[in-house]
Amino acid sequence: MSDPYWYSYLAGLIDGEGCFLVHTHANKKSKLGYSWQVSLTITQADYPFLQSIRETLGYGQVVFSRAHFINFSANHCRELIPKILPFLKIKKDQAELVLEALTYTKMRHRKQRMEYCDRKLHEIDRKLKALHTH
Repeated sequence: MSDPYWYSYLAGLIDGEGCFLVHTHANKKSKLGYSWQVSLTITQADYPFLQSIRETLGYGQVVFSRAHFINFSANHCRELIPKILPFLKIKKDQAELVLEALTYTKMRHRKQRMEYCDRKLHEIDRKLKALHTH
């Protein structure tokens, strides 16, 4: 998909119904006992519409629940965010923080950088949470 109008539309949907996340989750295999997860979620009552987004992009996990949503993993965020970033209005700062977090999650796998990256990721997590409250 290379249609800028489509990415503009998707950015508007994300501005209204999207949520950028950077958070930890328990991971016994990790030296620190946790790992970082970066994702983008769009909540939408129209389940078939979410499926059409997944079909158009070719990725994303659509979940059928009380509040239907499509979730984009870190790898999908690396691909999608640069395409929608020029069109985001409300959540542009959040998207930029997620892109920054993605660089640290990738660097974190080098053992000598783990503590430094964790500090940076905690800072990003705090900034992102502050933006969610506005």
